[in-house]
Amino acid sequence: MKPLRLILNAFGPYPGTQEVDFERLAAHGLFLIHGPTGSGKSTLLDAITYALFDSKTVERGGGEFVSVLEPGAVTSAVFEFAVRGERYRVLRSPAQHRARKSGAGDLVAVQADARLEAIDASGAPIRVLADKATEATRRVEELLGCTVDQFRQTVVLPQGQFREVVTDDKTRREVLARVFETGRFADLTGRLKRIKSALDARAAGFRDQRQRLLEAAGVADGDALAGAAAEAKAARDLADAARTARADERDAARTAQSAGAALAKRLAERDALAERLRTLVATAKARAPDRARLEAAQRSARVASEHGVRERAQKLLAEAERLHGESLRTRDEAADVRAQAVAALEKQEALAPEREAAEAARHQLELLEGDVAALAEQIERRDAQRAAADTATAATEALSTELAALAAERTELAKERPDVAAHAARAGALAHQLAGLEERRRALARVAREESAVAKASTALAGLERAPEELASTPGASLLSVLHGHAAALLAPDLEPGAPCPVCGSTKHPLPHPPGDREALLATLATVQEREAAAAVQRSAHEDALARLATELEAAGWTADDRPDADALAAETASAKEAVEATTAAQARLNEIDARLAVLDGEERGRAERRSEALANAAAARTEAERAATQADATLSKLPAEARAPEAFAAALAAAQATAKRLRTALTEAQ
Repeated sequence: MKPLRLILNAFGPYPGTQEVDFERLAAHGLFLIHGPTGSGKSTLLDAITYALFDSKTVERGGGEFVSVLEPGAVTSAVFEFAVRGERYRVLRSPAQHRARKSGAGDLVAVQADARLEAIDASGAPIRVLADKATEATRRVEELLGCTVDQFRQTVVLPQGQFREVVTDDKTRREVLARVFETGRFADLTGRLKRIKSALDARAAGFRDQRQRLLEAAGVADGDALAGAAAEAKAARDLADAARTARADERDAARTAQSAGAALAKRLAERDALAERLRTLVATAKARAPDRARLEAAQRSARVASEHGVRERAQKLLAEAERLHGESLRTRDEAADVRAQAVAALEKQEALAPEREAAEAARHQLELLEGDVAALAEQIERRDAQRAAADTATAATEALSTELAALAAERTELAKERPDVAAHAARAGALAHQLAGLEERRRALARVAREESAVAKASTALAGLERAPEELASTPGASLLSVLHGHAAALLAPDLEPGAPCPVCGSTKHPLPHPPGDREALLATLATVQEREAAAAVQRSAHEDALARLATELEAAGWTADDRPDADALAAETASAKEAVEATTAAQARLNEIDARLAVLDGEERGRAERRSEALANAAAARTEAERAATQADATLSKLPAEARAPEAFAAALAAAQATAKRLRTALTEAQ
């Protein structure tokens, strides 16, 4: 969050209106709020906290912010801030008493109020996000991603608690763990370890594959392989260059072939033309008589043409004489037709009064044609507007019904939300409890594994610490008796005359002990030594297992006789899982409710706007229908009775126009 502007009105020790432009101060990169004790420094921070959340979240309580310096003035706090590049403004005022708007001397109580809105860079509102105190607080928490407790512990730390957070390691860890939810980082660490193990395994596989590839290539390392690859690439580049050169040579050869073919074709055409010229030159003398006959024929044609002209002139003269006779006959017939036409014209001219009456009737009806058309249009518009008014009224009623249904749904969701929210709020505590139970189960499993290891080590150690008599080589004789009977036999082979005996010190050995079963005794002693060495190793393993068991018990805070029952712990863990699943379902339902409430906001606004629009449309349609009806009545009053029916008027107008046209046409034809 980035603070932009704080505006206080009659707020605490600040009378009147006070404004702090954080955006201007932030241009310096760092600024300090300082002043003597009691000057109102903490009030500015409390005002920010109060504006974002509510009076209950401020250390001193929102009621103490109502100014006593200006009785009756309205106390309010306006805070503008930016989150992820978007600007917002929250306006909040506590419950208080203000002066009446009428100017009366007494005060009137007003309830606490709040509004959250999105604004542009100039501070102009874009849309209202919340217009109630609780809704504004909820939307602010969603925007900032923290509750008021987390805000006061990370952004605005109350006086006297900073030293506690800085110096008390436990408090600092709890605050940071709660604010930043570090449990998810532990989960992330576990996932990263698993991913690292998987990547290590893949890397090992890649190393093995790399070694196989190097062996297949017959090289020792990557540098040698790179060198071989470079040599292969150089050889490939040489081959590509050679292939390109051959392609260029092939293209040049094809071009030359095409040019040669075109030249050969032109040479063939030249040879053909030369041969034709030689043929014409050779036959020119043979065609000379034909040329003379052609010239004589042309002269004869000119003479024949003059003779034909005279014959055509004689024919035209005969045709002209025939046409002259016919024109004389046509003149006589035309005189008779003209006499008949003059008589018909005199008859039509005698009908002039009838034509004038027909034209007057047509003209009168045509003058009324516009009024009749206007009347039809006015009646149609009146009926259409009445129908539109009925449709808009029906839409208004339907939207009112839909708004009532949406309001009922909102009421039901509002009733359900507190219980669901309270259940979902336990998610963090239950998840923490479940994590503790899971850790106890894992600790109990580790203790069980170590106890099993201790038991196995004890059994193995007991087997190795069996009585030495079991290792006797002679049946029925103990190891001790074997040693007594055969120990001297071990020394007898080494006795030498004159050398002192290692047992008695005598230099004389009159009765040396027979050799006996020296090999069997040595084998038995070797077995004893091996068993003792194995027992020492197993004893160390047993002690290590006991130490690990003690460590696990101590880490879990248990003793060998006082620890949780596995079945009871499993049942408690299952119950906690069910509770966590229930809170998860509650959170999902809470999200659904909030999403649906947000949708309801939009739907209610949309339907309310459409209802207002439908009401306005219905009123406008009724007004327009009344206007059209008034115009239709005025038009009807100007029309004669026989012209008020559109069909009758149309028939009378058509008849008058036909009569006038018939009389005009007859006069025109006679003329």
